[in-house]
Amino acid sequence: MRQGMKAGVVQPRDLMEKVLPQLDAVIKPTAEESIFWSPIRTMPNTIAAEDKARISAEYKRMIELRIMPAYRALRGFIATEYLPATRASSGLGALPDGQAWNCRPRSPR
Repeated sequence: MRQGMKAGVVQPRDLMEKVLPQLDAVIKPTAEESIFWSPIRTMPNTIAAEDKARISAEYKRMIELRIMPAYRALRGFIATEYLPATRASSGLGALPDGQAWNCRPRSPR
């Protein structure tokens, strides 16, 4: 994203302003409140209790020590660095060398 900022290839501001509330909805204070806790909540009863406890503890540690900090860092970066660098225009044609962006082959849908 920083390379894009240096090159002037950034997303439209209107689009990126919508990203912050989306990230806020994902960032939670505890693992159990997060969307990432769903696999633990739905863990089958066929898994032994001690295995469930171990898996849950490891999963919680991963969410709280790796995933949530990464989302917080992304949110902070977007709010403080990326959003101020976004563009008021929309469309690929507004990017540097915009015509070339518009002429790039697209993968079939």
